[in-house]
Amino acid sequence: MKKQSKWMKWGIGAGCTITFALVFNAVKNDQTFEEAHQNALINKANSKQLSSSKDEVYYEWQTNRIRTKEHSSSQSDRNRGSHSMSMYGKPGSESSYS
Repeated sequence: MKKQSKWMKWGIGAGCTITFALVFNAVKNDQTFEEAHQNALINKANSKQLSSSKDEVYYEWQTNRIRTKEHSSSQSDRNRGSHSMSMYGKPGSESSYS
């Protein structure tokens, strides 16, 4: 009895999977879906063009972010190995014992 129930569960699972695959394939191949998909792609491209227009605040933020990143990387290159750390890992504080 257990073997039969096990195979029935597998059969139900396989049947549901095949049914879903056939339904989704039918929807994907439908002309209405294709038109809606093309419209969505066009709308996405249009919204990308609108969002990439000249937004001065965004441009300023990006420019400052890049400058800060370049500045911090050049600072770390210059200061590499020149700062001291205490035994507690706090930068700039010397340990009190010799």
